[in-house]
Amino acid sequence: MKQIVVFLFGLLFSVWAVAFPENYEKSIHRGPVTFGLANDYVYDTTVATTGDIYVAGSTDGTFSGQTSSGGLDGYIAKYNSSGVLQWVRQFGTASTDGAYCVTADTTGANVYVGGFTDGTLPSQSSSGGRDAFLIKYTSAGVASWTLQFGTAGDDIIYACTRDLTNNPIVAGSTTGAFSGYTNQGSTDMFVTERTSAAGAQTWMRQMGTTGEDEIFAAGMDSSNRTYLAGYTSGSFSGYTNAG
Repeated sequence: MKQIVVFLFGLLFSVWAVAFPENYEKSIHRGPVTFGLANDYVYDTTVATTGDIYVAGSTDGTFSGQTSSGGLDGYIAKYNSSGVLQWVRQFGTASTDGAYCVTADTTGANVYVGGFTDGTLPSQSSSGGRDAFLIKYTSAGVASWTLQFGTAGDDIIYACTRDLTNNPIVAGSTTGAFSGYTNQGSTDMFVTERTSAAGAQTWMRQMGTTGEDEIFAAGMDSSNRTYLAGYTSGSFSGYTNAG
């Protein structure tokens, strides 16, 4: 299916409204949403079509029933719509690892978590520097596949979404150059789609200015168009940096 990618950069001003349920204050203070006694960080959340809530982040501790890999680990946790913890999965290397984004497919049967690792994940290979990773889990918390990829520089996934056929799309930044691309400056943006079946690359785009360019958010509309938002310290062709 044809993909159209739309980039939104710079300072965006918009009017927005958020509706919360009547029991919102109670729901965010429930005991089950409290993590451990170590330094636990939440970087992203998503709600599946089933109503289940997925949370992704990092921890320097050890969750109940899990094992610390050393340093800072990534994790993903699932809660039901009542805020009751269903499961948590902790993963990583002996170095620093962070899970920065999470997205569920339209069926609610699978969820994807992305981020970075300074080490080498099990059964994977390091490309050098800081690598990006993407892991697919079933709704039962079983890891279907793990993908570690990158350049000789530092590569980080900050944003996740999925297309209308449930293939994951991830975006972030790189200080290197992916195959077929030349780095435009100190830090470039990248976005790539992977197949849901095994994580094989469908397409990849790297772009940027002579400055620093990063993508921090991604979304998909009903016409299968991908929207990306981030920042640049440089000037794209035809534009002048406002300062």
